[in-house]
Amino acid sequence: MAKETTPALTPGEAAAHEGHPRLALDDKLLNPLRLSIVSALVARDSVSFKDMREFIQTTDSTLSKNASALEECGYVTIIKQFIGTRPHTSLSLTKQGRQAWERHIAALQAIASAGEQQ
Repeated sequence: MAKETTPALTPGEAAAHEGHPRLALDDKLLNPLRLSIVSALVARDSVSFKDMREFIQTTDSTLSKNASALEECGYVTIIKQFIGTRPHTSLSLTKQGRQAWERHIAALQAIASAGEQQ
């Protein structure tokens, strides 16, 4: 006898069962720079440190600090290598980072939708 499976809840349905959708926001992605880094990596395999710095319009030290924080929580991989004799640093998104971003964005959408339903 096959076991029935329950369909996944939409973000709005999940929020109704678990409280306000803000409770599903990822603390690590509440920082706008960290959210910007992860968002920039979602559609790419990797981004060079220099290109990321220019894209999110920040300084080397600020990008380094925030990328390191994302690496510590397993959301981003920082790849340091040499191309010829020049050092090259790039960032890539981990599977865990992509999943966290997707949940965070779903929570933001649920928050926006909840306001419209009032």
